[in-house]
Amino acid sequence: MTFGKFKGDTVKKVFEYDATYLWWAMINTDKTNFTKEVKDAVQKRTEEIDSEKYEDLSWGDFCT
Repeated sequence: MTFGKFKGDTVKKVFEYDATYLWWAMINTDKTNFTKEVKDAVQKRTEEIDSEKYEDLSWGDFCT
């Protein structure tokens, strides 16, 4: 990585630590030059993280 809080780290290391940061960087900056494989992996992992966040919630949690 050449910018931000992970400057100097490898993309692999950032992916393992915080894939959502890579997603943010892809969407919000022009400083990424990731291959399609990296972009696909980041998107997949970000979707997994999002689904893990909400898998234990039910509608009852919102209606109390």
